[in-house]
Amino acid sequence: MTTFEAKFAFSILSSKTQQETIEKLRALIKDSPDNKYLNYQLLSMCVIDKEHQCSTSVIDFSIENDKQNAAVWILKAQYELNNNHSKKLEEAIIEAANAALIDTYWGESYGVFDSAIEQVGVPNSLQSKMAAIGMVAALPMSPYHKLIQYCKNLKLSQAEMIESCLLLGKQLSYGKATLLENYMGYALQEHVHKRFNNTKRLDELKQEKQRLTETMNLFQDATSYLFLSNNRTSEWMLKQKEVGELEAATYIVEEAIRLSADPNFDPCKVDW
Repeated sequence: MTTFEAKFAFSILSSKTQQETIEKLRALIKDSPDNKYLNYQLLSMCVIDKEHQCSTSVIDFSIENDKQNAAVWILKAQYELNNNHSKKLEEAIIEAANAALIDTYWGESYGVFDSAIEQVGVPNSLQSKMAAIGMVAALPMSPYHKLIQYCKNLKLSQAEMIESCLLLGKQLSYGKATLLENYMGYALQEHVHKRFNNTKRLDELKQEKQRLTETMNLFQDATSYLFLSNNRTSEWMLKQKEVGELEAATYIVEEAIRLSADPNFDPCKVDW
């Protein structure tokens, strides 16, 4: 029996066009209409689709089972922005700003592709894990520049929308998302605070971004520890799913510091 993971991986990797990918994802969703991961991936494809194959009903259906997730409303906002639907755009931004959580399902993708590779008989190894990471990197990421520009151009009289853009920025900066999306969140916050000349908060955001960058630089140094061990690599991939890219990187940095302080730790040992 072909699993959901294998079907999804095949749909993404075998499709030659965006249209083909969208058609295959819609077919998968017919079999699993409540699958939040599949619906999010379809939304992502619809946002970057230049042929405008996704109707509003498709977008709304994909959001239905994940309404408390700011990430799906961000995608809807981008969709409405692309289609010049100003009222629906505003509604989507407000929904995103006030959502209970944010999850872009980026971390889930590691598990999906890792499982798909395992199911076709590839032995667990560093090579198989790196293949899964490469497949995740090939997934579409919706561009944020139009949404940031929209928030940047708001008039001071549009108080509710300015506040919603600020809250949206906080969702992205501090929620379970990718590092790139964290940075996009900071950009949104900065644009709002610049409008009101809030230098104190701008300085705080600058320091937060510096700490984020420092963590990711340390993570790059720690990858030599990470990929020597099956357990550490698997744990890192799981952390991506549970807490997002930044917190997963922080975990690996802390683990590397702990191991380097252990006199019995062999940094050259390969455990696969």
